[in-house]
Amino acid sequence: MLKLLLLLPVLAQALDSSFASSSLLEGLTQLMLSPSTNQTTRCGQELLALHAAWQQHEAWALKAFDASGSGYANILMGDAHFLGSRVTCQAVNQLVLRYYTSKQQHLLDNLAPFGFDYRVVYVNATTRFKLRFLHTPTTLMHIGLCVPQSCERDELEQLLRQTLAVQPLEHQYMELQPQLVYTKKPQFVGRFLESRAFRLLITLLSIVLLLTLLSNVLPKGWSRVLDCFHVPSNWQRLSDSSKEIAVINGLRVVGAISMLILHVTWYSLSVNHTAGTLKAITSLWLHHSYVPAMVEVFFTIR
Repeated sequence: MLKLLLLLPVLAQALDSSFASSSLLEGLTQLMLSPSTNQTTRCGQELLALHAAWQQHEAWALKAFDASGSGYANILMGDAHFLGSRVTCQAVNQLVLRYYTSKQQHLLDNLAPFGFDYRVVYVNATTRFKLRFLHTPTTLMHIGLCVPQSCERDELEQLLRQTLAVQPLEHQYMELQPQLVYTKKPQFVGRFLESRAFRLLITLLSIVLLLTLLSNVLPKGWSRVLDCFHVPSNWQRLSDSSKEIAVINGLRVVGAISMLILHVTWYSLSVNHTAGTLKAITSLWLHHSYVPAMVEVFFTIR
């Protein structure tokens, strides 16, 4: 009897972990069922209503869960992007694709009684089983959530921290230690116009426009750099082939395509750190070793 009493806390913890959901939205709604959670706020009440509607298989609640990313899958070699579907989240409150289907209209017509927003949750989930490839930085988990609009950022982040503290069994097996970094509502805001990237883009466009205007004002041949921005001359070169060498033009085309392939593949690796992308890139360079050489040819004959 004494042994059984000593084992009760361990069994309770194991059962609690086994019932913990790997879906972040499901865990968030289950958290609201706890008596220790603040359920008096509008966000808490609407999360409870979402959980009840999901248990009753109402279409609008199913769309909210279906629009949210599951998370915590493909940890070893994946890219940690579980964004779900933003369009499906819009279908919770709006009639989306209504005129493109003639069946199951009730799935589209069943709308939520309160507003929903699509949010992206950034989680730092460290584990020693995650494969780290060369030249790839440590990435955060991107998990999409379709949550009520009444959930403000501070309140939502507080609830998410409590949800991540309850670790399901797959967390224990993978030794995951998820920690919330921040949440974001993906939308265009005025701060984007003040960002460094936007200012750099405007600066480059202004320089190109200025050089184009100078190339049309100053006499032709005044500067070889300005002649490159002379639009009428560039258009004329497309039709005038008397001074062009076909072989050189062909090498230029192949070199330009090789440069395009090189930049696209390396950019895809910088945003997608999966083993499949790395395998495809290495296979490309092993089976097509002439591609880097064509880049050198392009710059040589340019």
